[in-house]
Amino acid sequence: MKDRLLVPLLMGLGLMLSSCGDDAPSQPNPPDDELAVTRRIGAAGGTIVLEGADGTHFELRIPAAALDDETEITVRRVPPAEWPPEVQANPPVGGAVFELLPEGTLFNAPVTTYTRVGAASLGSGTRTTLPGHVSRTSAGSIERHPTSVHRRGSDAVILARTQHFSTHWVGTDHGDGAEYGVNLVWPTNDVPVEGVASPNEFSVWTSSVDEPQVRVSVGAFAAAPPDGTQVQVLWPIPFELGDDALDSALEEELRTLLAVVESEDTPASNSTMLDLDVTLAPEEGYTFDPDLEWPRFGCQAEGKGRGWVVVQLITAREAPITYIEEVETNCITILIE
Repeated sequence: MKDRLLVPLLMGLGLMLSSCGDDAPSQPNPPDDELAVTRRIGAAGGTIVLEGADGTHFELRIPAAALDDETEITVRRVPPAEWPPEVQANPPVGGAVFELLPEGTLFNAPVTTYTRVGAASLGSGTRTTLPGHVSRTSAGSIERHPTSVHRRGSDAVILARTQHFSTHWVGTDHGDGAEYGVNLVWPTNDVPVEGVASPNEFSVWTSSVDEPQVRVSVGAFAAAPPDGTQVQVLWPIPFELGDDALDSALEEELRTLLAVVESEDTPASNSTMLDLDVTLAPEEGYTFDPDLEWPRFGCQAEGKGRGWVVVQLITAREAPITYIEEVETNCITILIE
């Protein structure tokens, strides 16, 4: 196993607001057509939440000690007529661009942006186009940030961290028109107790013509639900996990994300992972070997079991993208007549 990168967390979208965090009084929700919200946030930190009538949801979370003094913070939804040219050419995921002000504000610790959008905005069917968090200064300087994407059913959450304020959005263009994605297809049928569920398809792809060399870190994590129903993680081939299996970068990221979305799930102790160096051909991409590289979830008791497949895509020139897809299995008892 190779060293793994700890990926920071990513971004968000929406429009109607509430706020919380420090001792400042909560503000009433603004009308749907309000495009900007301003709030004073001090050393205790705070959160600004914007929710749109279309179901989009954006949060800006400023941790304690990120600011030395109380500062007036503004989150503004940028009208399409004012979108930067980079966005005009590639519309943002969720359909919104945000300006975080005052521009150029630097924080002592990263602030987190959180976006919840419909999973359909990431692609149709099983083909998920991975978005990336992008920021742009008024002078035109572009920065691409590490991104985490969590997909659960019809919803998707996008997380990122930044230490400066400028114009921010989530887009699928990772430079020169290149896109990256994951195809992960799970069977929909029930799984018998002591049976195994595995993907029908598992691949990563790109539209880049450069055939990028990428490192793909794959993690499979089973939940440990409070009712005792377990889903065990299995790999087709045995390998030594080592002492760092439980505090690895991918598991730590998954735990952080579950905490952010306020999930009570906890990864079980048999979580496993695998690292691969692959070449992404523009048309074929890279299909994981079902005999060597596909994870399996083994049902151990009747009931619902939940796990996650985590794919971390790391290219030579782009910020890492981490994709987390929730997998739910329905374990049924085999009746013998």
